[in-house]
Amino acid sequence: MPPFILVSIGAGLLSAVLYGSAASGIGLSIIPMYLSPLPLFLVGLSYGGTAALFGGLSATAALALAGGPMLAIAFFLANAIAPIIL
Repeated sequence: MPPFILVSIGAGLLSAVLYGSAASGIGLSIIPMYLSPLPLFLVGLSYGGTAALFGGLSATAALALAGGPMLAIAFFLANAIAPIIL
């Protein structure tokens, strides 16, 4: 197993937690939501597009389990596509 897989899964889970914090309903939780693509961008720029893909898919899977498929699809389209393409 390549070493970047664990780093990308960790970045994906961190990104999912940051994005899922907006579901709490607190007004200041919008700030972490805007920072949610940052871990995916950092992994994508340091390890490549494959690592960003693994991170995006792990974040999407975590959000699908925690918040439902619509939240996961919204996350993937809004936050995970750009680091994969970049």
